[in-house]
Amino acid sequence: MSLLIEGVLMGVFLSVMTGPVFFALVELGIEKGFWAGISLAVGAWFSDMLYILMVYFGLSYFANNSAYQIYIGLLGGIVLIVFGLVSIIKKPKKLAEEQLSAKNYGGFFLKGAAINVLNPFIFIFWGGIISQLSERGAGFSEGLGYLAMILITVGFTDVLKVYSADKIRNYMTAKRFFYMRLVAGCGLIIFGLVLIYKVLI
Repeated sequence: MSLLIEGVLMGVFLSVMTGPVFFALVELGIEKGFWAGISLAVGAWFSDMLYILMVYFGLSYFANNSAYQIYIGLLGGIVLIVFGLVSIIKKPKKLAEEQLSAKNYGGFFLKGAAINVLNPFIFIFWGGIISQLSERGAGFSEGLGYLAMILITVGFTDVLKVYSADKIRNYMTAKRFFYMRLVAGCGLIIFGLVLIYKVLI
């Protein structure tokens, strides 16, 4: 099977996995709209590319460094829990009221990047993917194409998720929005607790 096709399939697999980025994307897409959700998604994509570059430039030893995993994992878990608590506790503005600025979009970008950067298992995942390519004897251009197809597929599906969330917001009542934030917040808290548990065991 072509590495490009394998990259697409891996991207699809990653896209259907429900993680903290998924909850954050859906919540933000519904609450703030399409471009807000895209800003968060771009932050997550940027952090993925950053990790890939770090592995390529020989910094993958961090992925196997227990101290790195513990400290970054604990910090990442705490950040996810805080994001989740804010989603549950903070009273949102009405969906049609808020005008977003460049500063807001920058904050959404940083939130998306933080969710990934502060999860050491994302680093381990990309390190494993690139090690697998090396073991298979894939050349630089082949490996680059494989990684690009993963990121493009994940990016495309993230756009679809945000687009769907943006359309859903037209049907959101205050009560439905409250329950949506409750589910998203609980999801982030659960992932935060799981991340902390993983780095401590």
